[in-house]
Amino acid sequence: WVHDKFEAVPYLRAIGDLGTGKSRFLQVVGSVACRPMMVGGATTSAPVFRLIDLVHGTFVMDEADFGKSDLWDELSKILTMGYSRGLTGLRAERNAKDGFDIMSYDTFGPKLLATRKRFKDDALESRCLTYTMPLLDPDEVKVPRNLGPEFRAQAQRLRNMLLLWRFRSYPRIKVGG
Repeated sequence: WVHDKFEAVPYLRAIGDLGTGKSRFLQVVGSVACRPMMVGGATTSAPVFRLIDLVHGTFVMDEADFGKSDLWDELSKILTMGYSRGLTGLRAERNAKDGFDIMSYDTFGPKLLATRKRFKDDALESRCLTYTMPLLDPDEVKVPRNLGPEFRAQAQRLRNMLLLWRFRSYPRIKVGG
């Protein structure tokens, strides 16, 4: 809730096999994050640049396993540079005169990710604080299949409390030496 006080922020990543609760982890943690932007792995880089730049909140991406592809190359660059303030992504945007304008997008901010395996890019891997999801016996763990209106209301109350904390604490927070 005060990531904008820092020059760099690590990403929180849930990693684990199918059925270990990664998506639920993102849903619960993301629901109390600062201005969450929840997206699935089926997205392209163009809206990601724009969304992060517009909202400046917590980017939450489920199914962030893309393998080797041009799409993954672009998304991994957004993630690799988005940990540090001042590193912007440049895009050529078509203008009304059938030409192009160069636009700069700020992708800095916290990110929550869920993957089944580690990233092959060492730089991106180094930006992650990773929580390995344990394999659980579904007969022993009673997780509700759906998080209903009560969950959403409680998450809203927590976000409101965190926002109030930010308003009260932000001026007093000192970062660095």
